[in-house]
Amino acid sequence: MRSKSELMFFPFILVMIVSVTVGSKQLQCGEDEMANFQNPPDGVCSSMHIRRNMSQFRKLENCTVIEGFLRISLIEKISSEEYDKWSFPELREITDYLTLFRVYGLKSLKKLFPNLAVIGGRQLFNNYALVAFEMTDLEDLGLVSLRTISRGGVRIAKSKKLCYVDTVDWGLLGVDPLAQDFRDNKEESQCANYCPKECLTTKVGNVEAKRCWTSEHCQLGLNCHCKMNQTCMENGTCCHEYCLGGCSGPGPEDCFSCKEVTYLGRCLEECPPETYKYADRRCLTAKECFAMVNNTEDPTKNSKIVRSEKAELRICDTQCPQHYTVQEEGELKNLECVKCKGFCPKVCNGSEVNSIEDAQKLSGCSKITGNLYIQIMGGSNVANEMEENLGNIKEVTGSVIVRRSYALLTLYFLRSLEIIGGENLNTEKSSFTVMDNSNLQDLFPEEQMKKIKIKNGTVSFHSNRKLCEHKIRRFVRYLNMTESDQDIGGTNGNLIPCIERELSLNVTHIFHNAAVLKWEKDTADGRHVLAYIINYKEIKSKDDEINIYEGRDACSADVWMTNEVLHINETAASESYVLNDLKAYTDYAVYVQAYTLSTATYSAMTTIKTFKTNPYYPSEPLDLEVNSDDPHELYVKWKPPKYPNGIVTHYKVLYQKQELDIKSFEQRNYCIQPISAPSETTKSKEEEAEKVQNITSGCCACPKSKEEKEAEARKREIEIYFENYLHDQVYCQ
Repeated sequence: MRSKSELMFFPFILVMIVSVTVGSKQLQCGEDEMANFQNPPDGVCSSMHIRRNMSQFRKLENCTVIEGFLRISLIEKISSEEYDKWSFPELREITDYLTLFRVYGLKSLKKLFPNLAVIGGRQLFNNYALVAFEMTDLEDLGLVSLRTISRGGVRIAKSKKLCYVDTVDWGLLGVDPLAQDFRDNKEESQCANYCPKECLTTKVGNVEAKRCWTSEHCQLGLNCHCKMNQTCMENGTCCHEYCLGGCSGPGPEDCFSCKEVTYLGRCLEECPPETYKYADRRCLTAKECFAMVNNTEDPTKNSKIVRSEKAELRICDTQCPQHYTVQEEGELKNLECVKCKGFCPKVCNGSEVNSIEDAQKLSGCSKITGNLYIQIMGGSNVANEMEENLGNIKEVTGSVIVRRSYALLTLYFLRSLEIIGGENLNTEKSSFTVMDNSNLQDLFPEEQMKKIKIKNGTVSFHSNRKLCEHKIRRFVRYLNMTESDQDIGGTNGNLIPCIERELSLNVTHIFHNAAVLKWEKDTADGRHVLAYIINYKEIKSKDDEINIYEGRDACSADVWMTNEVLHINETAASESYVLNDLKAYTDYAVYVQAYTLSTATYSAMTTIKTFKTNPYYPSEPLDLEVNSDDPHELYVKWKPPKYPNGIVTHYKVLYQKQELDIKSFEQRNYCIQPISAPSETTKSKEEEAEKVQNITSGCCACPKSKEEKEAEARKREIEIYFENYLHDQVYCQ
């Protein structure tokens, strides 16, 4: 981390480059950037960085949505009263991220952004959609209208006066618990954290409490009981199904933000014909698209359209999507993307991938000119994000270096990699380096190994403590390298047993909600086996190709569900287990692995088996409506059941005549008590009381293990990287 004092001792660093390039915009570091600024007439603003000067807040006037990010940083020697002069109630949405850093005097955002409802996370700030870091005077976040964080995590740290962080249910906003990073703020025990009486309660972990942003503002949206995750108004009335973040009325024109796209002031499911989706949120005509970016110096950087009969493929962007290339002739030269005939190359410069945000910059690239350096320490949904953005890279002309990537379990995300050129090597001569990746367990699928070629240079593998050496040797054999070209240290695979035995597995009985598994026990040395871990997950089809690492990384919730079977009966040749709580008429994949002591020589695992559960009774049909326009007939309509549990072939419609109590009806005043349709009453089920295990106190803390110390070191390294990244983004370089 670079401290403020370091920047003072080396001032020449700050004047070498006077602008920071972000996307297609340049954010100037000078104080005069407001001179030619004009607010957009349509309320759609682009990314902006408000820094040093309070007058720059004028850039937010009239903004209803920021298509990009909003950074506010390095505002010093300002009293809290100065912020009271500014308010931007029109701002409803930020499509990328919101970052706050060293904004002195700011106590809350409740007046600045009283109606901000959505932070999209389309592009992230080092894997985060919301960051508040070193906010010395911030007392509460005060994002009182925030309903949705569509993607990314939240990092709130080193804000010593900040309270009302734990009173927000971040999960209901859409933030994965693993992506919620709160540290070094004011101790919760020293915060009042008083929520108004009218605030609703939710349960987070084992704590049920009222949810609020400040002592005066409840968290909104907790009273929503709408179907299909629809948002609602403050009174609980459901918004239109296309709305996101709330609404002012029931129609698609009343939405604060849109789940899909907006066009002519209305939320739609997809863009109409002859319009193109721009910035993942609005529809433009071709003429409007061409006007978005018009670069006369380099026409290849102009905004372009993609024509298609399918709405999801009709887009407006400066980059052509996967399998498309720029039109090179005709009236629409450099203004249209056309489908490639055969292989579709996209060449990108060498890059460092330290975060999901860095990976997104390489989306669609098929060839990297230079080196590809990967050091990704953490994040949410890392494996899937890396595959989505780096999965098309076929060739790297320089070297591939994977180092200190604690989040990675495999390199499967480089699914298309075939050529490593090894051009311009350094003194180490290695063109493929895999080093100090403490959770890496595999390299590439075997079929891909057969295709990979290294034109020049050596390979180097060190300190990958869960990557077994035999897996490295198998990969190197496919490369046809000599011993002198292989640098494989003895520090690989020394944390796990690396000799594998394959066990047999059978699915002996299948029910609608369960399956009986039977597998062969590991007989190498039963004393080393602690338990058997059953891994299972839903799959789209039994015919799909499945591997155990797909979608997995070391930082996210596992895509495979697991059950543990203790190893008790050492004499039996096999084990059985009933896998419960399965969905009816659903395809599953399952495998079993032996969980052994770290000192064990052998590990054991079954192959993956697939099966389909039996069909069962469907759940009830949805949204039953009965209307009558005639005294002798009823018009009945409904939607299919949420859980069909099989193939629904027909419906039975049952009805009965309601008996009328004539005497009671004669006594009734129908003006005061009109007739309402009879409704079913259901008894609410009592919740089971949770058992809280009493933990005896008075024991001394155990000394930290080597693994705990290594984990702390990695955590600190990630912290340093984040702070360096933050400083690189907000300080002019």
